[in-house]
Amino acid sequence: MPRSVNYDRVAAGYDRRYTENTYADIEALLNEFTSPGLTVLEVGCGTGHWLARLRSRGCTVVGLDRSSGMLSCAVDQVGDAKLVLGRAEALPFPARSFDRIVVINALHHFDAPARFVSEAYRVLRSGGRICVVGLDPSQGPEEWFIYEYFRRTRELDKARYPSTVKIM
Repeated sequence: MPRSVNYDRVAAGYDRRYTENTYADIEALLNEFTSPGLTVLEVGCGTGHWLARLRSRGCTVVGLDRSSGMLSCAVDQVGDAKLVLGRAEALPFPARSFDRIVVINALHHFDAPARFVSEAYRVLRSGGRICVVGLDPSQGPEEWFIYEYFRRTRELDKARYPSTVKIM
């Protein structure tokens, strides 16, 4: 069984990843997926990095995470935006609340991804859309730097990340 990360403990240094790596492809995808005026829920919002980007585009943003430490950091990035402590499998929002839902590198942390999908469709408005971004270690090159330094990580990731085929 793969070990889980204590995100409350790592929250303070988590955003270092955004200064040390470029995520231009995710930013471009979000720009294409959203537009000003939409109400967007990010499930697994962490420290609020992507919420801040979406908010700067003119979206009304809501973030949900199960780590209070991460949400404490998110307040610094998104100020008075609504941030909710909760679980992806039981979204604490009324039906038809959101135009878009985004999940960025978080699906593999959900205890029941299929239950999350049901919840996502419940809270999406008519015509709403969901975007899931994540690593699929069962496909593609083995060039991720983490795999180079931690040899067993790729096999552990294969066990915990759902494959693209499985989530489609």
